Amino acid sequence: MKKNNYLPSTALLISLVSIATFTEVILMLLLKSSLLNFIVIFLINIGILSLVFYARSKFQIDRLELINFSNENAEESLQHTLEVLPIGIIKYNPTSYQAEWF
Repeated sequence: MKKNNYLPSTALLISLVSIATFTEVILMLLLKSSLLNFIVIFLINIGILSLVFYARSKFQIDRLELINFSNENAEESLQHTLEVLPIGIIKYNPTSYQAEWF
């Protein structure tokens, strides 16, 4: 199943631009405005939508960088722990009542 990469704010902005475009079409028809006005406003809406998609991709890149940074930090911490703490097996010897380190 493919993961949905859209942010809720992106969907909201796409909806707002769609509603604004629909409203512009209705107003242009009711006010009998020129087609040039509609084209200019429509291009502005497309520009805003392009900026939203660019911001979404930038946010995803920043999120991936944060995940990679956290992963590297955890690996370094684990490596430091392995170097500092002794790791081995402790076995109990019932004849001598001693713990033996292997």
